[in-house]
Amino acid sequence: IDYQSLVNHRGTLVFLMGLTAIKELMQGLIDAGMDKDMPAATIEKGTTTNQRKIVATISTLSEQVRLQNIQSPAITVVGTVCTLSEKFDWFSDKPLKGSTIVVTRPKDRIGTIADRLRSQGADVIEYPCIETEMIEDNPQFDQAMAKIEAYQWLVFTSPVGVDTFFKKLSDGNIDIRTLFGLKIAAVGRETSKRLEARNLVVDYMPETYDSENLSKGLISQLEQGETKDARVLIVRANMGSSILTDTLKSGSIAYDDIHIYKTAYTSNEAEFVREKFESGKINYVVFTSASTVTGFAESMKKEKPDFDFTKITSVCIGEQTANEARKYDMKINISRESTMDSMIEEIEILNKIESNREIY
Repeated sequence: IDYQSLVNHRGTLVFLMGLTAIKELMQGLIDAGMDKDMPAATIEKGTTTNQRKIVATISTLSEQVRLQNIQSPAITVVGTVCTLSEKFDWFSDKPLKGSTIVVTRPKDRIGTIADRLRSQGADVIEYPCIETEMIEDNPQFDQAMAKIEAYQWLVFTSPVGVDTFFKKLSDGNIDIRTLFGLKIAAVGRETSKRLEARNLVVDYMPETYDSENLSKGLISQLEQGETKDARVLIVRANMGSSILTDTLKSGSIAYDDIHIYKTAYTSNEAEFVREKFESGKINYVVFTSASTVTGFAESMKKEKPDFDFTKITSVCIGEQTANEARKYDMKINISRESTMDSMIEEIEILNKIESNREIY
C-alpha cells in the first residue's frame, strides 16, 4: 500500500474488510506522516440491527478493536468525518437495539409487529408457525346466514375472523344490509379495528381481551334487557377455545359456533431457529395466540425431541396464550393489554431490565 499517497490525499479513507490487518494499516498511516490523533472508526455488521462501532484515533483504534472483540464483517473509516458519529447517530439509542426476536404469527399477518419491532432496533426472525385458510364449502355458514334474523349478536374472536367473514359475504354475494339489527361483539382492539375499517361500530368489547371475559360480558349484556331466547352467532377458527362456548352454555345462552376458517401448523427453517436458540442468540419469542405456541413447540420437538423450552423467554398476548406456553415450562411474560402496542412495550421493558442487569 502506498501510504504516503493516502496521507497526501487528505480525504476520508475507507478500508474494506481490513480487520485482521488494522494494526499494520494504522501504523502505516502514522509512519507516512498522518497525525496520530486523526479520528478513526471501525463499524462491525454495519446497517444491521447488530451494528457496533468504535470511534478512536489511528493510534488507539487497533487496541480498542482488540479489547472490544470486534469481528468481521467490518469496515474502518479514517478522517475527520468520524467526529460526526454521535451527531448523526440515529440508531444506537433505539430501545431494542441488539435484541433478537422470533415472531411466530401467520405469514400474511407477521409484518404488523415484525416491522414495528425492527423500527425499534430489533433483529427480527420471521418464523410463522401457523397458517389460516378459509373454509370454502361451508353449509353451516350458509344455514346461519339464511336465518340471520334469528340472531341478536354476532361475535368475532380475531382479526382474521373479520376478514374471512366479509370475504365469505362477498364470495356468496350476500348484501351487508343483511346484518341490519345485529349487535356486534369483538374480543379485542385489533379485531375491533378491522370492523371499524368497514364502518361497523362494535357494541361490546371486554376490558380484558380474551374469550372468557368476552363470553361473561355477553352474558351480562343479555341480562340487561335482552330476551331470554336471544341467540348468539360466533364466527371463528376450527380450533377456537372452548372457553367461549362453555361459558355461554353455563349462562344458558343459545349460540351457534360456526367455523369459517381453519388453522394448520406449519414451519420452515426449524433447524436454523433451533440452532439460534441453542447458541443463545435469541432473546424473546412473540406469541399472539395459543395456536402459535403449539405450532412453535411442535416444530421444535420435531427438529429435536428433547428441545429445552425452559431457555425460551416468551412474550404472550394474553393469559390463554400464556397458559399454553406454561405447558412447555417457558419463561412467561404477558403484555398488559392484548394488543401489538402493549406487546412491544413489554419487550422494551424486559430489554431495559436485561440491559441494566448486564451493566451491573
